[in-house]
Order: sequence, then structure tokens, then C-alpha cells
Amino acid sequence: MHVVPLIRIEPLPETPEAVQALRSLPEQDLLVLTSANAVRELAARAAALGVALDGLRARVIAVGPATAEAARAAGLAVDALPKRYDAEGLVEALGAGALRGCRVLLPRAERGRDLLPDALRAAGAHTQLVALYRTLPDPVAGARLRDLVARGELDALIFASPSAVRAFADGLDGPTRAAFQRVLVAALGPVTAQALREAGRTPDVVPARAELHALVEALAEAARNAAGRRPGAPGGTS
Repeated sequence: MHVVPLIRIEPLPETPEAVQALRSLPEQDLLVLTSANAVRELAARAAALGVALDGLRARVIAVGPATAEAARAAGLAVDALPKRYDAEGLVEALGAGALRGCRVLLPRAERGRDLLPDALRAAGAHTQLVALYRTLPDPVAGARLRDLVARGELDALIFASPSAVRAFADGLDGPTRAAFQRVLVAALGPVTAQALREAGRTPDVVPARAELHALVEALAEAARNAAGRRPGAPGGTS
């Protein structure tokens, strides 16, 4: 197994707007957490400003189990997880009717999707975005992974984020793109799956829930099915 981090996290420079947003945490009604990276950056900035995260009056909702785990480690009490672990699931879990007049803080990456903040504002919430970090491709890691794929050394690829997909796909040449079509490809959730389609590769595996254990189970099942279809395999074709 090869673990290849295709992106790196870079904190954004501190701005007066970000400082004001973080100092307003005790007055917020709702804190929406969309990634573990956002939680870690939020915790570091809040600590530097002397803003305690434990005991906040705000409800805290996290996009999924990994984000919730990071939030609890930072001292936040997580009130809810959506049924679907993406922005669409968060919108559904929040419920438009309860958001009118609600003060919401949304810490996130520099270039996040607009679906969630747009939905919050449409529901009447006073939504404040605070960009704390950016994701940057790691060209060395991307080249290494593309080389492994081109040389046929991998049977499957697992992508956990759209940023990772783009960091890999942006450097594909013809032979590597062809090799990419031959390996099993799994996406952790629907947004990552869409990024793969946009890169020209429909994923073979997208678990019903964006959880790592569900992804592993789905990938194992896909691998068994693929092995069964190989010539000479029991039940396969020849």
C-alpha cells in the first residue's frame, strides 16, 4: 500500500476580518465545521487569540465523523452529524426553518463551494465565512503517484477529496491516462466522485456513506468482483 499526500495545507495570513470572526465565536448561535483541517486551523487561531472553544453556547455541527473527532479533540461539543457527509447533507440536517436570524460562523478553506453558505443565507441565517487555509498541490507527490500508475504497480486508487483528484489529474499524459482507466478507482464521497468524472474517469466505487470503513468494504467487494471476471478465475470468463 502506498499513502501519497497529493495536497498540502497552508495557513492563510491573519487578517482583521478573520480575527474579528474568531473573537465573535462566543456570540455565535451555530458553528458549522466542514473539514478536520478547518477544525485544526480554527483551534490554532482561537488559541493564539485566547478564545476558548470549550463551553461555547453555539450549536456545533460537523460534516462527518472525522471532522467531529477533530472537533472533540479541540474541546468542542458536537451536537449533530448529517445523514449524508457533504455540504448537501449539512443543508438538509440544519433545516431551513430553524435558521432565520441565526448567527452562523463557517470556517473553511480559501476556495470552498458556495452551496452551503448560499443555502444558509437563503434560509435567513446571518452567515459569516472565515477562510483560514488553502490547499496546494504537491507536484512531487503527484508525479510519484502518476509514475506508479503508469508502471502498473497499483491495482486500485482511493481519492478522499476533490483537491487530491485535481492534483493527480492535472499532470496526466496519454499513457498514464490510459493506465488510470485500467485500475480500480474509489471516491470517498459524491463530491470527490464528481471531480473524478470531470477529470475523465468515472469512479468504480463510491460508498453509500462517506466513511472510511464503508469505502474499504465497497472497494474490497469491487476487487473481488473484478478478480472473478478475469480469465481463468473461478466463475470468470476465458
